[in-house]
Amino acid sequence: MDVSGSLSGTDAGNYDLSTNDTTTADIDRKVITADIRALDKLFDGSLVAILEGVLNGTISGDDVELQMSGLFANLELGENSVSIDASLIGADAGNYELIAPDSATARLLGFVQNEAYQSAIVSQPPLPRQLSVPGDAGYQLVVDENPLGLADNGQQ
Repeated sequence: MDVSGSLSGTDAGNYDLSTNDTTTADIDRKVITADIRALDKLFDGSLVAILEGVLNGTISGDDVELQMSGLFANLELGENSVSIDASLIGADAGNYELIAPDSATARLLGFVQNEAYQSAIVSQPPLPRQLSVPGDAGYQLVVDENPLGLADNGQQ
């Protein structure tokens, strides 16, 4: 860091200013915060959570963005804890220190088979079922009429 200075005022001539040509200084990173929330999610068998977030306190024009990921604590339906991993990316990210939550709460929602869903399923034509056997003459296909061993009345 280069240092320069001068004296001014009516009595400036009465003083002699001497300075060092260089000096050192510690410049701390600017502390910024992130507001992050986990969104409710329809159960899909995955622990991955959907997050929304915003940075507070960045300097206009700096290249810095919030990068985040989250995981539900478990796959139980209902209110659930979400662990959050947040970091800064961008050319100016090193100029900042991030303070962000490490967890949030969101609901894992169960799948509901409503009338529209059922109607869509019923309207689908059934897929044809095909059975293929090797072309080898040594194989024989046997179809068991009663694979569970149940008699006509449902009893064994």
